[in-house]
Amino acid sequence: MEKYYKIRGKDLYTEILGVDSAPALLFIHGGPGGIGASDFIEYQGNRLSKSFKLIAPDQRGVWRSEGILDNEDIELEDIIEDFEELRKQLHINKWSILSHSFGGYIAVLYANLYPDSIECMIYECPSFSFELSERFMLYGAAEELSKLGNQVLAEEYFKDLREITDYKEINKLLMKALGELEENCNNFTWYGNDKQIIEKIAMSTKDGGDGASLLRQDSNY
Repeated sequence: MEKYYKIRGKDLYTEILGVDSAPALLFIHGGPGGIGASDFIEYQGNRLSKSFKLIAPDQRGVWRSEGILDNEDIELEDIIEDFEELRKQLHINKWSILSHSFGGYIAVLYANLYPDSIECMIYECPSFSFELSERFMLYGAAEELSKLGNQVLAEEYFKDLREITDYKEINKLLMKALGELEENCNNFTWYGNDKQIIEKIAMSTKDGGDGASLLRQDSNY
């Protein structure tokens, strides 16, 4: 079932699979941004819905959910409060959480704020440190630039990683490196054979390209 729920003033696109009598499982996608829960539902939705009532929302500002205005601030707690309000609207007493990447960080905060709402926690490749994650990604981007023959630029990034400790500067360098790689950035961020699979899922996702917005990397978290 695909439905928009009015959650704290925003329309949140949510996919629900499985029967109501099954244990409830909330999926918290990574990002922030990207294509929300689309790829997770594509590959895991039918399988998990055989054992769980699976709830997979696109977070506010992401993909099919209502966008975030340019002058609108958003905090991590807003995402958590959205989940808690969604739980209440669905009349779920407790649910378990399956989280991926950035979603793992959100899940930990959720558990700290609302421990009585959660049955158990499952982490899939969680990211608990944005700084370490982005340093790792920048290293991967530099390696990919080197493989593509841009050794000089790659060495500049390796040097920056050794010398720069400020997280915001690393974030800016990562965004710059991804822009320089263009379509080749998937070479190190996706480990399957089809490096364009996320783009293909995005193009085929219902309503994904029509009015939906991505949560910007520079949002005010």
